[in-house]
Amino acid sequence: MINKWLIFMSVAVLLFGTVNVFAWIENCDYGRAKAWIQLQDKKWQEVPIEGITLKVGEPFKVKIEVQIYISGNIHIGLSEPGATLAYDVIDGPSSINDLKGEYQLYPGWNKTYIWTIVPNGNWVEGTAPLNGGVWFVKGPDDMCEVGGGILLAYISSEKWEGNGNEGDSGKESHGGIPGFELSLLILAFLVMWRYRK
Repeated sequence: MINKWLIFMSVAVLLFGTVNVFAWIENCDYGRAKAWIQLQDKKWQEVPIEGITLKVGEPFKVKIEVQIYISGNIHIGLSEPGATLAYDVIDGPSSINDLKGEYQLYPGWNKTYIWTIVPNGNWVEGTAPLNGGVWFVKGPDDMCEVGGGILLAYISSEKWEGNGNEGDSGKESHGGIPGFELSLLILAFLVMWRYRK
């Protein structure tokens, strides 16, 4: 009885534990930030965006609109969690893993920031996340943060030709939920093992 329960719990953890918590937190007590992404010849879409394929050099835009509720400062930026950076900013207020600061702001101040970004080819044939965040600072030890996941894209080793006809290149979807396929494979093996008995 314990072994069956242990197997069931292991499968449940594998299935539900691999779901990527990939969200954008929009508000905190000191301000709000809303974010969008624009892929090739598409309308602006609210973030996060998952399950798309990008080619090396294929540009896309990220837009973050910020409003502050307090007198204070903000710091805004884009980040990647990996050691190998998969994206480069070709136009925008900051580079990846760098911050843009705005100082001595007043309640109600707002601004829109736009970055143009490309997969740089350092990371291909894999999925690469892009995150963003805004830090609202009232004092040295008094701040709050909003933001989160912006994009989770599979980066193909194919070079972007620049014709703009392929949209988000999402005809093949190698992205999706990381580890989901592995979870299904494990579940299939467990079902086969159970019925073999």
